[in-house]
Amino acid sequence: MRWTQRYGIVAIAIIVVLALIFVLQQKQHYEEQTRQTIETLQNRIDYVSRLNDEHLQELSSIKQQNIRLIRSFNSIKACHRRNNVSTNSISNSTITDETFNDNTVDSLKNGFHVPPSFSYLKHLSGRYDMLSPAFRRQTTNTNSLRSNVSFIIGIPTVKRDKQSYLIETIKSLIDNLNNDDMERSLIVIFIAEPLDIEYVRTTAQQIEKLYNKYIENGLIEIISPPMEFYPDFDSLKLSLNDDKQRVKWRTKQNYDFTYLMMYSSIRGKYYIQLEDDVVTKPAYIQIIESFINKQKDQDWFMLEYSSLGFIGKMFHTAELNALVNFFLMFSADKPIDWLLEYYQDTKYCSFGADVQSCTRTKSLHRFRFRPSLFQHIGIYSSLKGKIQKLKDKDFGKNVKLFKSHENPSVSSIVSTLKDYDKHTLANCYAGQNFFWALQPKKDDTIVLKYDPPLLLSRVYFKSGNPEHPGDKFFNTTVDLQPYVQPKQKLNYIKDSDGYFTVANFSHDTGIAEAFVDKVLGPISNVRLKVHSKSDAWVILNEILIEPLK
Repeated sequence: MRWTQRYGIVAIAIIVVLALIFVLQQKQHYEEQTRQTIETLQNRIDYVSRLNDEHLQELSSIKQQNIRLIRSFNSIKACHRRNNVSTNSISNSTITDETFNDNTVDSLKNGFHVPPSFSYLKHLSGRYDMLSPAFRRQTTNTNSLRSNVSFIIGIPTVKRDKQSYLIETIKSLIDNLNNDDMERSLIVIFIAEPLDIEYVRTTAQQIEKLYNKYIENGLIEIISPPMEFYPDFDSLKLSLNDDKQRVKWRTKQNYDFTYLMMYSSIRGKYYIQLEDDVVTKPAYIQIIESFINKQKDQDWFMLEYSSLGFIGKMFHTAELNALVNFFLMFSADKPIDWLLEYYQDTKYCSFGADVQSCTRTKSLHRFRFRPSLFQHIGIYSSLKGKIQKLKDKDFGKNVKLFKSHENPSVSSIVSTLKDYDKHTLANCYAGQNFFWALQPKKDDTIVLKYDPPLLLSRVYFKSGNPEHPGDKFFNTTVDLQPYVQPKQKLNYIKDSDGYFTVANFSHDTGIAEAFVDKVLGPISNVRLKVHSKSDAWVILNEILIEPLK
């Protein structure tokens, strides 16, 4: 019995020992598994950490690019500040370098990615400080620099092979503004020739010579963009079955318009897009303002004052940032007027909506004024070789094609020019119509004869008109023939017929004007003489012969 108990105790002890050995083995196995699991997790954590570091580096780079971009856009604004131009109109939306701050970076650690603004300007490679105008001519009086105006009128212009209409466009815009409208407006002339700085300077000097008064009072500003703003047009992909030249032309136009919009966006309330070959109607700003007031209860995006292309399109300046982004995003894909339509489709039309339904929806946000306020006068497009005789049929005839004066009686009018239809010199002199003639040849003349002779104080002739701005006198003089040849030496050039040259027709304005020296005495004949052949017809829309009182 005692041995049986003893064997039982031994057996129990063996079982306990074996159980302990088994438990110890299992513990060692579990610890090994745990160690391996921890090691695996640590490897994964290290991998994720490396990825996170890479993403943070990328994000930091994006942050720096965005800061440089913001600084560049604010550089234009800073220039205005240096010249004491207020930017209160955008005070609530002023962008600073801290817009994309460290908190934003921290919030993106979760994997949410926001692309930087204007990532479409990849060719700048972060050099956004290069966006400031390469050329700027504005008033030298800082107190006259304008901001918070009611209307900004943007006029992009480029070098044309045959004929420029820019001066006629500027003249029409200024002539049809009253003093109050001038105070509330800003005309920005954008010379889009970044590779031809000599042309930029020459054009600016030409405008300054004629309209320096309006530059100095702040109405007109002239700018030109830096060439760095534009991409490499030779690397563009062809689209819309257009050839390379046309793709480059329309892509550059997209960039031109967006730069002008960016420059103008902080200067006032409404932005009106024009072109460099248009004329307008009298009191156009007052008409525009009246039409705005009629839409004050409407959620309008765009008001249209012409049916042609991008001419006469008006926007709230607050809308320009979104438009600029959209235009740049698809700059190489579509023309600017198409992109404007697509932008509205995207903004207002439901996905899958048919054309009719979409047009109805857009009509709730765009309103067309009739009759049109702006008429296209150009014939030669900025695209080389393209002729476009576009006319706005809604413009009507409410535009002055001639100006009448009460001129002194004339004995006879003699001309070698062949007039067209009812557009005779006699009707023009009487203020009943404009004179229109076929192409002038060298030595063609118009002579106004006075019997008895007249003492004159001033003579004024204006050629061309809004519908035919190119029909001007070129290389043509105004000559006066005294009744008695003066004995004193005069500063005028005298020809063999006894005529003294007192004025030349301006190539830019088509105007010839002279204040007559009393020493010439009574004048028998006033003559216009053509000194070289012209390819264009010629129009005289204003004749003023002012006697000495």
